[in-house]
Amino acid sequence: MSASALAASGPSAVAPPATVAAGGRRVGNLDALRALAALAVLAAHAYFLGGRGIPVKAEHPYDVALSFLTSGVWLFFALSGYVIARPFTDRLLDGRPLPATGPYLRRRAARILPLYWLTVTAYVLLEGHPGVAVWQLPVHYLLLNNLEPGQQLNLYSVAWTLTLEMLFYVTVPLLAHLARRRWGTPAAATLARAIALSWLASIAFTAFADLQGDGTGGLWARGWLPAMWQMFCPGLLLALAPHLSPGRLRSRLAAAGETGRAGWWVLCGGSLAGAALLSAAAPLGHGIDVYQLLVDASRPLFAIGYGLIVAAAIAARPRCHRGLLALGAASYGIYLLHPVLAAALVKLSLVPLARDTLAAFIVHVVLLAALTVPLALLSWRWLESPLIGWARGRPGRDGGSRAERPAEDPDEMRAFWNARAREDALFFVDNRRAYRSDAEGTFWSEAPALIDHFLGGLGVALSAEDDVLEIGCGVGRMTRVLAERARSVVALDVSDRMLDRARELNPGLRGVRWTLGDGRTLEVCPPASVDACVSTVVLQHVPDAAITLGYVRELGRVLRPGGWAALQVSTDPAVHRPRGGLRHRLAALAGRGPRGQRHRAWLGAPVTVAALERTAAGAGLDVERVWGAGTQYCQVLLRRPG
Repeated sequence: MSASALAASGPSAVAPPATVAAGGRRVGNLDALRALAALAVLAAHAYFLGGRGIPVKAEHPYDVALSFLTSGVWLFFALSGYVIARPFTDRLLDGRPLPATGPYLRRRAARILPLYWLTVTAYVLLEGHPGVAVWQLPVHYLLLNNLEPGQQLNLYSVAWTLTLEMLFYVTVPLLAHLARRRWGTPAAATLARAIALSWLASIAFTAFADLQGDGTGGLWARGWLPAMWQMFCPGLLLALAPHLSPGRLRSRLAAAGETGRAGWWVLCGGSLAGAALLSAAAPLGHGIDVYQLLVDASRPLFAIGYGLIVAAAIAARPRCHRGLLALGAASYGIYLLHPVLAAALVKLSLVPLARDTLAAFIVHVVLLAALTVPLALLSWRWLESPLIGWARGRPGRDGGSRAERPAEDPDEMRAFWNARAREDALFFVDNRRAYRSDAEGTFWSEAPALIDHFLGGLGVALSAEDDVLEIGCGVGRMTRVLAERARSVVALDVSDRMLDRARELNPGLRGVRWTLGDGRTLEVCPPASVDACVSTVVLQHVPDAAITLGYVRELGRVLRPGGWAALQVSTDPAVHRPRGGLRHRLAALAGRGPRGQRHRAWLGAPVTVAALERTAAGAGLDVERVWGAGTQYCQVLLRRPG
């Protein structure tokens, strides 16, 4: 087998960062929350079409719920706190180099700015720029309006949240570098205390801003990042939760995602209901001071409630409908495009029911969503997604390619391997086979010899009493052999399509539990629940060495005393560079050759033996044997002391 050929011998069982906290990270669930948040904001803003203004007064029974919909922005902030901070907290607390600032900021800018520039330009062409001088337009286009008193809410109505997001994107790496300089590799509890103190400081700063009245300075301070920082804090705490030592704080953060507990429903529902009542009561005509105090008093409650929802999404199994996931991907477009479309409806006198009734509001929500969602999906497909891919794939100063950098979206890995399963599942498990051939040949019959060679080289064997975990089962080629030799097998894979094929090709296989993984953790396995773990020609596809090391760390939790793990990893950086010239690309485009050969989910990333040894020691594992160091087929035997 060639290096690239054997790289396909086992489909990847992983997906990139963004899914482990108390109970395991679930990025698909987080995307679903993004979709719901964007649609909630769209629905809340539909009251414009009925002639209502901001803020909505609690004049009708449905006004409390209506004012609650605008709080979708706080859910966005809680999600950002988790997703943006997680790569930095992981590396900071593991003692690894922090993500490179330049590529990180480029990816963030590519995600936010292009569509924003298009929408704000469309809005200016439609409505002009009242309240904004021509010389101030660059401030708004660069999303710096939050820094200028009196300009936060001018021009484009939803841009004030984007300025806060951009400031947060800059602040996170800055704070991570300061923490690295101050503490080196800090304790997770130290960072947790710092975040908790910053949360309290943000609430205090908001109260101070409230006391400044409704002048330009007071309003500016209320909408500045120090006042809004509190809304990101729940996500920040969840990002570092997996690193906390067992104790009261970690148990509380873990419990935050357990929706089966009555306490979760009481705290989450009570926080959000109390916040909604406060924000709905604020504009009842008791003066600007009372209004500001009530609105700002709702923020900590919204932060707690939405933090609990994010924690629950992280802890839950991914059960989201594909349509909801698609809306999650397009949520930024939904958020940015709907104000332009609403303004166009008013400008062109196309509002169907320009009156303030519940029926009119429902009609306006449906109309605005019907116009916005298709356009947002097109924006994601043809503008946002290609730009994000360009930003991730652009070479850095060191010449590193897209495939050599960490993948950031676990759903991207799942989508890649699902596509390969549809294309030719058996070929992408072993590409010595002819591409798209119906002949199985020795595909299944070779598996026992491959397992014997792998385990025999490491000096271990399975017994009939062993409970085994297989990382990256693919279509079940090796699972058949493991099931014959062990008592039970947890066959884990990141691709639900591969698992579907495995069930079809291995009907009635005894003692096997086909299991969809989150691409980052082994949270499907309880502590000390397996006697052995086997993974061959799988981890070399992982696009970030940190994820591979994360699996090693997890093995320290799931292995029983005396249990072992036989892993094949790549320790040769050269084989992870893109290969294949124009002829291969044309063949793939024509359907006569395999696709995805330059995708980072295929190329993967190497690890070092030293990093494996350090991680294993930290997880309480002994490295008993390593052979093939420096090659793509480095084989490692880890054991948990008995």
